[in-house]
Parts: sequence; C-alpha cells; structure tokens
Amino acid sequence: MKRIVNYFIYIGMLGILSACSEDLEGVDAGTDVPVLDTDCFVVDYTVEGNEGLSRGENTSPITSLTYLLYQDGELVKERQIPDISSETVWPLTRENMTWEQREALKDTLQAWGNYQVVFVANAVYPASGENEDAGISYITGKDSYQTLALQMPAQPFSADNMFYLFSSEIKKEDDTDRDHPLNCPVTLKRVVSCVELQRIQIPEPEQDAYLKERTGKLYNLLIEIKKQGAIATSVKDQLNALADAIQTKAGESSESYPDLEDFLSSICDLSITGITGNEAFKDECIQALVKEDNDLSSILERQIIPWENTEVSLTFDKTTFATGLKISDFTVSGGTDEAPADYSYELGKDGTLSFIGLGVDPVDPNAIPSWYKLVSIALTTKEETSQTVTISASSTSPLFMRGGKNQKLVYECDPLGEIQLNNVSAGEKVSEEIVYDLSQILTVPETYKELVDQVMTSDPSFGTLDAFKIPLKLPALTDENVKCYATFKLQP
Repeated sequence: MKRIVNYFIYIGMLGILSACSEDLEGVDAGTDVPVLDTDCFVVDYTVEGNEGLSRGENTSPITSLTYLLYQDGELVKERQIPDISSETVWPLTRENMTWEQREALKDTLQAWGNYQVVFVANAVYPASGENEDAGISYITGKDSYQTLALQMPAQPFSADNMFYLFSSEIKKEDDTDRDHPLNCPVTLKRVVSCVELQRIQIPEPEQDAYLKERTGKLYNLLIEIKKQGAIATSVKDQLNALADAIQTKAGESSESYPDLEDFLSSICDLSITGITGNEAFKDECIQALVKEDNDLSSILERQIIPWENTEVSLTFDKTTFATGLKISDFTVSGGTDEAPADYSYELGKDGTLSFIGLGVDPVDPNAIPSWYKLVSIALTTKEETSQTVTISASSTSPLFMRGGKNQKLVYECDPLGEIQLNNVSAGEKVSEEIVYDLSQILTVPETYKELVDQVMTSDPSFGTLDAFKIPLKLPALTDENVKCYATFKLQP
C-alpha cells in the first residue's frame, strides 16, 4: 500500500509571557513583562520546519488552524490561529510569523491542571473569500474532549482542505519557569485516506476481444444444466426431439430395431457439456448473444465508455458511511440519514478518480473496514448530447473506499467484472440456430444409419448428423434481465 505524502507542520513561537487570566494586573519593576504566578506555566507551540513540502514549494495545504484546550476533559479555550491561508509560507519562523500568530501560539496554564491540547487544520473554512462554505466549522461536540469530533464535509475533500490533527496531554515540567516556557512541538498529521480508482485500459483494437471474453461469462450462466440455463436446455430439447422422431419412425417397423431403447438412451444421455464445451459451438453462441438486433451488445459497450472527459458522481451506502471521526479514541461514527448519498467529482485528465475520506487505522490490522461502501459510479460525458452511464459496484465483492490515516490505496476498476442474469431460463422464441457436428460424440450403429438418415431428411429442422441444428431459445437480454457490476483489484 502506498502512502500519501506526509505533511508535518510544526506550529509555535517563543513569545511574551502572560499570566493565567486574560488580563494581568502586576508587572515587574522596570520591565513590561507580566508577572507570572507561581501556580502557572507558559507553553510555546514551536515551529521547527515542514518536512511535507519539497524544496521550493511555498504554498500550504492549510487554510485554517483551530486551537482547542481542554482541562479535565472540558473545553476552556478555543481560538483560530490568525493569518493562515493558502498563501502561508511554511515552515513558520520568527522571520515570517506575524505578531498575531506569535500571540496565538502560546498559552499560560495552571500548574496543577490536567490539560489536553488539540490543533485541527482545515476544519473551519476561512470567513473571507468566495467559498460557499466560508465560515462553516466541521468540528462538533467540542464542549467535551470525549465528544470532540470532526464531521465529514458535505462536499468532497480536495488537495487543500483535508483535515490535519494534533492532540497531546500537557503537563508542567520541573524546569519550567517564567524564563523557560514549556516547549510543545506540534506535528499536524492528516487524518484522511485516499482511494484512487483507475479504469482498466482497454485499447480500441482489444475491445472486441474484451467484450467477447466478458460475454463468455453470460455463456457460462446459460449452459448450467442444474439451473436450467437456456443454452443447455436448448441442446437437451433438440436431442430429445431427435430421439422422439427416431422412435416414431422406428415404430413403423419395430421388429427391425430390437435394441431401440438403448440407442434412444444413447442420444438422450449425450453429455450436454460435451457440446457446450466445444469451442466452435461456444463461439457461435457468443456471436448469437451479441447480435445487433438484441440489446446485449449495447449494454456491454455502454459499460466501458472511456472515463476521460466525464463528470463523475459516487453513490455510497448510507448505512455504512462514516460521517464523523471521534478524536479521543480515533473511532468513526455514521450510518445516519444525514450521510451524503452522492459526491461529485471532475475526473483527472487520465481518467483517474481520487476519493478522500476520514482515515482511521483499525484496531485489528486484518479487519475489513465497514464504511464508505461504494454503491455505484455515475459517469456523464461532457458533450452536447451528453449521456449518463451508471456502473454498479460488485454485490459479491464490495469495495470499501477507506484506508488508514494518511494512507493511499489504488484500485483498478473492471467495469464488466461481474455479469448476472435475473432469468437464465429458455425463452419462447428461437433466437438463433447453431450448427454442431453431432457425429463427434454420437456413434450410430450400422443398423440405425438408414433410419437416422430418413428422419433427418424428412425433417429439415434437424439438419444432418455432421451439421446438427440446435435452435437457441435465449432469455431476454435487456437492461431488466442483464445486470453488470464493476469489480476492483487492489494495486501493489
């Protein structure tokens, strides 16, 4: 599994000391430095660098930074770190940090207090700008550390608005005094995961071969004898019809055919799989399945439209959709009616889709995550006569679009990985006639050759022994009966 590039952002400064209360009354004689009560200590949230950005990068994926302080589990302070925007240069240093940031990135705490400090990036959209989400906060339950959570945005995450988080206990150390503040490095780490979807490459010259191979999945459904597949039934019905015609003809002079029952049984008991397993027979049947005058060909071709130059909407199962991340124990919540059903995206130029959701490492590394279950992908072509194609996710092997914290997973999507038929039984009408060399599997005794020849000559629907006609009665091959599903393969 690949990992998203880690953005480590260390926030802080060495600042002017302040007292426990917001307004201090006393100052040292001859100085402007506030008097620090002996029951208090100062915390500086320091800056050491930004390992996440490559050299030469100046823009930040951080557009807002929220500071929350909890004492004995209850919220006692909340502030927005000022002057944080997409133009902020990282790392923050004394040279590029504003005075307001220096003031905001320090605090004075009571020595006996039990504190939990939390920094959250991008959970509050900047109040300025044209963003329709301006001023919205995705921090919920903040009055108590036990209920503090991040809420999944109604619109998809993007490269510059993913959640980053730092949480740590704060305690006074023995060497902390007025002149030696407690240094607290803050490492903001992304608490999201990225799942990238790529459609399998099907070059146009290989499209026919691909569709033929996928149509073979339908063929396999239609030759299952136990489920009374239409092709297997068609073969069996025609063999029985031949046996019945021979029996009727032989009845005119039954004394000439004393072993008639054995011969008829040899016809009826012919292995159906011996015929349906024949490659030439299979190829003819597949050609019949995708004839231009039925809907199957267009159904299959529609599923493999290129993903380039399309808009895409993802639909998720609401009952398993993670809407919140609880910070105290890094667990997710969701499965409510408030969960968004759809997320809309612009695909990359290469037809790649990236979905970003909340990222939490499971307690059991072998556990299967149970949220962000993909239901379908809707693709709308950007053309004057645009069309929308819906690709349903596999029902037998569902995709949960979720990884661990700051993790990236890449899946390859096969839009025709799974094909099902609601009804595999034979239809009423003959769809196609397949010719098969029956002499390959049926040995006709010398005493019966003339009889068989007479039957086939008198009834052209049987053809000849080496060109035996098998009329196929296929089920409806329409949208109502043919169900296509995408399957997903995790890439190394």
